[in-house]
Amino acid sequence: MLALNCATIGWDDGGNHAPVLENVDFQAPRGTWTCVIGRNGSGKSTLLLALAGLLPVTPGGLTVDGQPLEQVNSAARLVLGRGSHQIVGSTPAEDIAWGLQLQRLAPDAIRRRTAGALEAFNLVDIAEQPIHLLSGGQLQRVALAGAWAMKPGWILADEPTSMLDPDHQERVLDLLATLRDGGVGIVHTTHSLEEMERADRVWLVDGGRVIPLGTPEEAREAWERIAEAGFPKPWKWKVMENMTVPPRAEKDSRRPKPAGADPGVHPGAAAGPVSWIFLAGVLQGVNSGKPGPDPRPQDAEPIATLTDVVVEGRLQLERCELYPGITALLGPSGAGKTTLLALLGGLLQPNSGSFHMREGDPYRARRALTQLRQNAAMALQFPEQQLFAPTVYEDMAYALRRRGLRAEEVDKRVRTTASDLGLTHLLERSPFTLSFGEQRRVALGGILALNPRILLLDEPFAGIDPAGRTALAGLLKNWAKRTGGALVVASHHIEELLDVADRWWLLEGGRLTAAGSLSAVARAASSGGDHPIAAAKLRVAARWSSRV
Repeated sequence: MLALNCATIGWDDGGNHAPVLENVDFQAPRGTWTCVIGRNGSGKSTLLLALAGLLPVTPGGLTVDGQPLEQVNSAARLVLGRGSHQIVGSTPAEDIAWGLQLQRLAPDAIRRRTAGALEAFNLVDIAEQPIHLLSGGQLQRVALAGAWAMKPGWILADEPTSMLDPDHQERVLDLLATLRDGGVGIVHTTHSLEEMERADRVWLVDGGRVIPLGTPEEAREAWERIAEAGFPKPWKWKVMENMTVPPRAEKDSRRPKPAGADPGVHPGAAAGPVSWIFLAGVLQGVNSGKPGPDPRPQDAEPIATLTDVVVEGRLQLERCELYPGITALLGPSGAGKTTLLALLGGLLQPNSGSFHMREGDPYRARRALTQLRQNAAMALQFPEQQLFAPTVYEDMAYALRRRGLRAEEVDKRVRTTASDLGLTHLLERSPFTLSFGEQRRVALGGILALNPRILLLDEPFAGIDPAGRTALAGLLKNWAKRTGGALVVASHHIEELLDVADRWWLLEGGRLTAAGSLSAVARAASSGGDHPIAAAKLRVAARWSSRV
């Protein structure tokens, strides 16, 4: 049993201990999947850091099987929400092996465990690829694989699926279930109530307290308490309520698997009692009939056109046209979404191809490149990579001052943008003391304040709680309507884009396989088969959009 007993947990703030969670009584038994839900900044990550022995708690407040704190570090392995923060190897294989070397295992054992982890987390094809070339989702899987290979008593997973596409989300959840069935304790934080349904016990972090909700079934019955904490009803639940989904005897994820069973994706795997694949089968019709109308604005000229563009090993585009409005960029982890955004923002030089804009080709004319960089702004997948100032206010004001704006205008833009993003109360805080979701909003605020003509967002919904994602989607919709600019959103969160996207792109294996309406993209994804859960979710989304 990993337990906190009447514990107070907090951070040292200038020599003062600032409590975040108080009077915490929390238990995570071995062989049990414990899910912790809560909004951004509620203290979920703080709870995991304390369980890992990385934050001070009240004396005697943390025990492992009744033993004191000193034994925790060898019993529990923490997997951070941002996998890149705990990767030290130059390749996935080297990183996984590094932790095993610290355990002083024999070379043969290190090789076997490394190979097993690469296979389990679908990393074999990129085992020797340089870490800096991996996508955020791939980095997340490397971090999980490294912890899994060390065979700890507990894995403390801080939003382990936040950067992953739907199919790899399911694979990771299946692996956590397999580990639990093998006797490993799982403590898993998430914003997803669908993921909550895979667990054995559920806890809610809200208002400085850690509250037990019981089993997933009991947690659903306590829906009003979850809603009070700021959680809207999940999109899948709405689909099931509004589309007459028949009952189904879904495979119980908590049932032990046969010895030697594949820990990866299995047919019918589901986050919750009904899988996306099953829902897509019930809601048939997307693959029949004609795709939706071309969503391009009538008589509109594209803002930018990429033709025959190649980035060696990462991207190959025959033609890609960017129009005003909101474009949703979909695709599995590692498909090349970040590379495409960097090209559109003038941050990456392709090996070949042309980029047509009214100002000229920024790949060939320096003046056109300067113009593009002044008009385009990109929010990175990992927001801390573009935060550097001592306070949130100073970070958001930096680029505005660099452009020579008057102090009054700088202050007005910063405060207006902060208000829109719910950051006003954080303006004097250090951005490095904020949660991942809060940091993401700060990074976004710094570029929104610039009033760009082209806005490029790399996984802007990742790590943000559901209410925050809904608010952000509304903000982006208003921005596109107010400015008439072009916004490209690379995301795995299809549901947040349904009400805001004007057109859709599907990127697979570095190629743009579909562009246009949601139904057209859903049809293209359905014909593939490499990512069945993502394709099923797209089919459900297209069907849902046609009925609401």
